[in-house]
Amino acid sequence: HKHHLRIDKKNKMSRGNVTYNYSGETTEWEDILVEKGIIPARETGEEAEVEQEEAPATNPLDYATVEQIDEMAEEDLDDDDEAMLNAYRDKRLAEMRAQARHEVHGDIREIIKAEWTAEVNEASNQCWVLVQLYNPSGTSCSVLTNALHGVAEKFPAIKVVKIVYSQAVENWPERNLPCLFMYHQGQLAQQFIGLGSLNGLQTNALDLEWHLASLGVLETDLEMDPRLEVDRPHMNLRRNYVRRARDSDEEDDDY
Repeated sequence: HKHHLRIDKKNKMSRGNVTYNYSGETTEWEDILVEKGIIPARETGEEAEVEQEEAPATNPLDYATVEQIDEMAEEDLDDDDEAMLNAYRDKRLAEMRAQARHEVHGDIREIIKAEWTAEVNEASNQCWVLVQLYNPSGTSCSVLTNALHGVAEKFPAIKVVKIVYSQAVENWPERNLPCLFMYHQGQLAQQFIGLGSLNGLQTNALDLEWHLASLGVLETDLEMDPRLEVDRPHMNLRRNYVRRARDSDEEDDDY
């Protein structure tokens, strides 16, 4: 049968301020919350009952993670509680996105294969994560790395990591370098191999920024494809690229 969350009826229409009824027995819903590790098991005895009565009404879902909410959604719930879980999941995801906007990365971090799940898949639930597979001695890999440095500094809310290709994917062919994976919401969303989609060995941070914008990874203030500029500035040095971006921000502040 379907589980139902026991709440105070006068608060039923406002799930954000749910008051839980405390009694000597536990509900099936409360057992689920305990099983998922969201609330501790209730103590028994008169002293525990007094302590519970004095405690302010709280909603355990305020402290649940997205993963815990997803696990609870797999239970056989009634429509009201399923809608409530969906609302809390959306709220938690919004909070994670807001947090990601304030997180500053700003450079490339070297990772090892054992860190991939945490640093890439899980981290991409909060922000875009770019992963470069590279060969330390590869010329084209160095070109992409330089471009990534500039993008990482200009867009610090995006996380950029790199990993030696032979450590990342077994038997990955060196001819498929450089390679850039783009992760979002825990999944591989975009990728490209080589510099053909950019500007070959002349690729700079502006070229990469434009391409990433076309893939929906970031929002750019560039008005045209940098490859079409007749007088292309030398942007291989990331400080020149970042200085240009900062000068643009200062001009915007003047208006």
